[in-house]
Amino acid sequence: MKCALIFSHQAQHDDVRDFNLPPIDAIEFNPNATSVAISYHNSDLQIFKLPFSKVGCPSQQLNTCITIENKEEVLRSTMSWSSSGKLIAMGNNVYDVSMSSKVGASCPPKSLSFEKSNTNPKFFYRDKFILTTNKSTLHLNEVFFPKINKRMKENTRWDASCMAKTKIAHSWSHEQAKHITSYDALNLSLSHLICTATSDKKLRIHDACTGGTVWSVPFAAGKRAAHSVSFPRINSHNIQVLEDIIPSASIDLVAAASTDGGGLLSLWDIRSASSAGIFRGHVNKRETCRTTFSPCLRYIAIGSEDYGSGAVIYDLRKTGKGEGIVAKLPNMNANRGAIVEVKYNPLYPQLITGSLGGKLKFYDSNSV
Repeated sequence: MKCALIFSHQAQHDDVRDFNLPPIDAIEFNPNATSVAISYHNSDLQIFKLPFSKVGCPSQQLNTCITIENKEEVLRSTMSWSSSGKLIAMGNNVYDVSMSSKVGASCPPKSLSFEKSNTNPKFFYRDKFILTTNKSTLHLNEVFFPKINKRMKENTRWDASCMAKTKIAHSWSHEQAKHITSYDALNLSLSHLICTATSDKKLRIHDACTGGTVWSVPFAAGKRAAHSVSFPRINSHNIQVLEDIIPSASIDLVAAASTDGGGLLSLWDIRSASSAGIFRGHVNKRETCRTTFSPCLRYIAIGSEDYGSGAVIYDLRKTGKGEGIVAKLPNMNANRGAIVEVKYNPLYPQLITGSLGGKLKFYDSNSV
């Protein structure tokens, strides 16, 4: 994996579907970047193979489609792949994507279901746990997957015996908050820290090992509650890069984005609960514009409501109001709406954006 600044539009990867699409809520690459999952505002989730230039654009693919139940409780940004890339979690269910074509169903079979009050599942600690939310409470669920037998290997049937089971190992209650607005945790690395943002405008770091709260900071994203929090993504493919070009302090960051002052992206040092910098070069007055770290940890990207520049990329080494901007990605006319979701490819210097117009756009470091 190279560390490179993203600035060039990859037109050959564009989603060219002409019909009107619902707004995009979230985008997630699977761990080996061979598929991408996209959730829409109507609570549909679609999975496409990558790259589009080789396997065809979304309109040419026979994609996997999931309709999410219990829509009113779903955090719009919560979607999670397992470390194997075979399972995907959203709503209050976990789906086995690897079985979708083998059991003759257009929708993948459920591998795990939670109670309707427990939603927004996210794999944690290399699939040993799944995190869920229930209003202002965060649950840590231990997962017990069934042993694989001959019938399950042949994939001839799918019934309750194939379902995983869970038990709640610990819970964190945010008593002064009405609900959790965003949370994040790492799955591919064995980090036991969890970050939550709540409606009482606090940012908290929880420790799944001790069951306690490491720290809690009020107004961590200004005068508004953070609507997106994000840890740097660490995996086996970028560990060497991190050791070569990035100070270890950059790994110990968490980002929080809010609509404060028309758009605020704040960085916090998880070791000391101190501010590590702020960025204010993007426009975010109303929508839930999410943020993502580059795999090399030199840059951080965030969506923007500025129709002249769809997404903004900041240099993590330059913080301050109006400083640190290294690229403003063009908001192509086909986007037809603000850029609300950005996601870095975990293996290659590539960025994908999603808009309120339902369009996907790809960018890399080379001209096309």
